Amino acid sequence: MVDQARLWDARTAAEYDTPGEGMFAPEVLGPTVERLAELAAGGHALELAIGTGRVAIGLREVGIDVTGIELSVPDLRSLTPGTGGTLEHSEPGYLLVDTYDTLAQILISHHVHFDSPVDGSGEASIGCTPQRYIWPAELDLMAQLAGFTLESRWADWDRSELTAASRSHVSVYRLSTLDR
Repeated sequence: MVDQARLWDARTAAEYDTPGEGMFAPEVLGPTVERLAELAAGGHALELAIGTGRVAIGLREVGIDVTGIELSVPDLRSLTPGTGGTLEHSEPGYLLVDTYDTLAQILISHHVHFDSPVDGSGEASIGCTPQRYIWPAELDLMAQLAGFTLESRWADWDRSELTAASRSHVSVYRLSTLDR
């Protein structure tokens, strides 16, 4: 069993946010928040693995009430109540490699941070974050057991079709007992 407190520690929380880059880039985060706000239609949203709040903060800024669930205590501690979140500085020299064992349903993200410059004179640190890979059908069953129904599923926030070649997926569920 993975010790979540050791896996999602203070160092991981401090290195997670990379403002303006990758999944935190405005061209990625903006459409994500826009699509979720559209889906929430002025109502409420539940974000699982809220982390440091990069999506939730954007939703709050456009008037969506967000409830979040997070395993990482350090990530939660970095979310200052009433503020726009935390700012961390990303450094050059980062490599992410994900490895999958679909049969065992395990995904391991390998995070390699290189000291600047990357010319052989620096050092690298490697961190791994093992996660359980969940098939979309399994997500659907868990949602159903919790009273949610699948509304839509896409490959990305742009609503592109989910195919076997998709590198990500978005599943949108609604609580069955709520009126629209």
